[in-house]
Amino acid sequence: MQPEAPHGVFLEIPAGRDAPARARAALAPVAGLIGAACLARLELVVSELVTNAVRHSGMESGQPVALEVICREGCVRVSVTDPGPGFEWRDEPHDPADVGGWGLYLVGEMVSDWHVEHEAGRTRVVADMPLPVGR
Repeated sequence: MQPEAPHGVFLEIPAGRDAPARARAALAPVAGLIGAACLARLELVVSELVTNAVRHSGMESGQPVALEVICREGCVRVSVTDPGPGFEWRDEPHDPADVGGWGLYLVGEMVSDWHVEHEAGRTRVVADMPLPVGR
């Protein structure tokens, strides 16, 4: 038996204040595939990764942020790509009193694995989120 063909969302979102909301709205095609609870987690992961791309990449308003969401074989893979210089993640303790800076910590709590890729002057953050068994 062949594995099920992947389903997903592939688009570019203009950088701006509404980019995270646009990214969440773009998830509608996969909502029925993953269930409501998983969709809520996916929306949070996508929002945080797109927000970080817009805020920290140095891109100008309107420049594209690429979003890919692929559902297959018990997993959802999210990729967010921006033209920024990137960063190196340091898994250091976070001060609970800090108001900001929790985005990647939250992503790490929602996914099974995530990493940063640097290629050709672009930064890509990739996160894998397991789907519940039976979905």
